[in-house]
Amino acid sequence: MIGSSSELEILPEWVHAAERVLGQPGVVVLLGASDSGKTTLGRILTDIWTAAGRTVGLVDGDIGQSSIGPPATVALAILSSHHPLPPSPCPHVLYFVGSTSPPGHFLPLILGTQSLVQTAIAQGAEIVLVDTTGLIRGAVAASLKWHKLQALRPQHVLALQREAELEPILRLVEGQSDLEIHRVPVSPKVVRRSHAARRAFREARFREYFASASRDDLEWKDLRFSRLWLNTGRRLGREELAVLGVSLQTMPLYAEAAGEEGLVFVRGAFSRATLYQVRNALQVSDVLLIDVEQLRGTLLGLHDGEGAFLALGILHNFDPEQETLRALTPLQDPARVRSVAFGSIRLDPSGRELGEAPWR
Repeated sequence: MIGSSSELEILPEWVHAAERVLGQPGVVVLLGASDSGKTTLGRILTDIWTAAGRTVGLVDGDIGQSSIGPPATVALAILSSHHPLPPSPCPHVLYFVGSTSPPGHFLPLILGTQSLVQTAIAQGAEIVLVDTTGLIRGAVAASLKWHKLQALRPQHVLALQREAELEPILRLVEGQSDLEIHRVPVSPKVVRRSHAARRAFREARFREYFASASRDDLEWKDLRFSRLWLNTGRRLGREELAVLGVSLQTMPLYAEAAGEEGLVFVRGAFSRATLYQVRNALQVSDVLLIDVEQLRGTLLGLHDGEGAFLALGILHNFDPEQETLRALTPLQDPARVRSVAFGSIRLDPSGRELGEAPWR
């Protein structure tokens, strides 16, 4: 959560780093563990830079503890002395990642962050500050941060750390030309939050986002699908579905085959013991079998015909036979939706997390 810059004492090392960035503006990546005060430091830095007359792009890439947009998205806000950072900023642009956790989602997280940094620069930002997730330990974290830094090519890295916890990551880019690393301390006043508190924060953010949402029907014929690659292969006819039904011990609602992969939707229980027969029937090496009832609650990213993000949605009903889906979304004009990206998590309308989506 973005806190007021008055909540923490402003440390001299923070001010020094801010002044160094003012002397050489550009892209600034903020690294730090969960509950290190990254977001509040981001507000302090933004206040300093906008007060000095700089236009700042704030890219919120902390998909689990988002402070600008809803969780599972990367968000961009453009700030200046005329438009300072409010307590609850509204994003100018959002990019759908589809999860509140980076593992398994590196590509959309990195591409989304890179895209919004480029958008900020195109819209006149002289300094672009990128807030990142608190994932910093282990090989997975090192891989994510290294690839992100390679994609963004920042002029500055602000390493907000207790002791030397970021050094394994910093060593990967130390000495890189045109990159200045600023090691700054965590405020002693920062309070660590429990896992339950962090989850409650995410759910509150989702609940706030969907507070004014309504249910709208979307027809497949008007849509492209991604993440769950639906409607990209050859659709099976009724007789072929009946053959699959013998193996599955239930009649499939829909099936398609694309290359070496198959996709089958059923309603209710099915026999996983006969998947090899389903693969043979579809003439594929891999098949994804999904109970449509288990898809209910899947987080969706709704986009226009150009691929621009419009809004989040929660899948309420999925009907492969009628080729329709019903989504809960705050989007006021659902007719604009031309592309649907399936997320990796499930929610109820109150924002409560229900676990992973079944296609993962």
